Amino acid sequence: MDNFFEKQIKENIERNIILIDGFRISMVKEKLSNKTINKHSNNVYVYINEFLNYEKKASLAEDGYKEVSYFLEEWYYRLYRVSKSQIKSNITSIKKFYKYLLSIKKINKENYNELLEIIKDNKENWILKAERSNESSIWNFWDEVMKKQLIKLYFEAEKFVNKKSWENIDAVDILSIKFEGDDVIYFCSIFGRNNKEFGLAVYEGVSGLAGFFEILREEYDYIEEINNLITGLMMFLGNANNLEENDYIQIENSGVEFKNKKLLPQFRRYNPGYFPSEFELEDIEVFTRILKVINDFSSYISSSKFQSGLLEFGKCYFLDVNRNNECVINQYEISEIHDKYDDGEFIRIGYNEMDLKRLKKECRKSSSVWEMDAFYSLYPVKEKNEFFPVFFLVVDQVRDEIVGSCIVKPMEEDIEIQRYLLNLIKKIKKYPRKIILKNIKMDTYLSDIFKTLDIEIEIVENFRYLTNIKKEILKIEE
Repeated sequence: MDNFFEKQIKENIERNIILIDGFRISMVKEKLSNKTINKHSNNVYVYINEFLNYEKKASLAEDGYKEVSYFLEEWYYRLYRVSKSQIKSNITSIKKFYKYLLSIKKINKENYNELLEIIKDNKENWILKAERSNESSIWNFWDEVMKKQLIKLYFEAEKFVNKKSWENIDAVDILSIKFEGDDVIYFCSIFGRNNKEFGLAVYEGVSGLAGFFEILREEYDYIEEINNLITGLMMFLGNANNLEENDYIQIENSGVEFKNKKLLPQFRRYNPGYFPSEFELEDIEVFTRILKVINDFSSYISSSKFQSGLLEFGKCYFLDVNRNNECVINQYEISEIHDKYDDGEFIRIGYNEMDLKRLKKECRKSSSVWEMDAFYSLYPVKEKNEFFPVFFLVVDQVRDEIVGSCIVKPMEEDIEIQRYLLNLIKKIKKYPRKIILKNIKMDTYLSDIFKTLDIEIEIVENFRYLTNIKKEILKIEE
């Protein structure tokens, strides 16, 4: 790709993001749900930023009404597993977006009518192609190993549904599972006793358990942030209407019959900063093993031996599973498990000792008090893998004003925030006497900077100013 197209593509993306933001706002005014708004925005992002930009040589979004047929008939199949519902969803999103462009006079009525005519003439063929493609190739997405593992997974899931362990256990009754030869410990929560949501949550490692407790203690500012606290594997049980089409097809092809059609499984992996994704082979294998252990343990759960409410005493059940799948049941203090199996976090450093010495020499300590936090956006960025960017925000508590802010990718926030903070201090030539944090994790990768500059640290439950500013940035409505 030559420099001209690289420059044009970059400019288009910047223009398109503004268009998509306006599109989102128009849908908010229509009082559409966040789920619907995200679906339409994501579909449009693929169309104007990936398809028009790269396939159509940096075409403008305004000209895209002419290209929808090639997009849905050919190009879309190169990158995605295409279903009838996805084609319909894209048609709706594209029509809605170009109606928005018409309303802000980016296209004219003739352009919009031409788009509608193209859709009317081709819609049935697009949907028919998707149906045929799906029928002939759905299992081509999985090799033989994947197929066999999926069948085992759905078999154990069906047993889990039939055993109804949630009738005898609360979601806060943690079951910790350790497999012989596996370095990871899994913390499991069976939910469904409230008769609202049914399933199994598996939190990976001590860090995953920390996320569970953050949710339990409601250590978040807004309910929309919960998904980004979860690290682990989830099985949700619901009726067919709540399943994605591919989930339903997998159930059908597994050959496992679920008698209770209101409790069909949907499996998702959760990682902070990313959309929930379908299980990979390794996830399927791990979750199947965990389900088998829990299904075998279900008779114990329903017996008089089982003690509910151990969390109140800081304890949980510990299931030690050997290579023959034989299980030894114990009760342990959660703190004891934490200390023994803490997976720790390798702290990456984006600076050197000389950087800190130079900073301390060239900058002065002020009487300021800064509130500091890092949090995920509620709106995704679509690149190769969709992600929710991380906002880093610094607020002067005395002046009630923003000192600095930046946006970084998830999984890179430690190094990027270190570098940004050092550059911020270098730029304004001063640093505060005290920093107030709510996110303890931040202290782990910034502590060396704080110690070198002799900055006092205070951990609080609530900020004085930063939470309200965060609300404005995330555009959360009451």
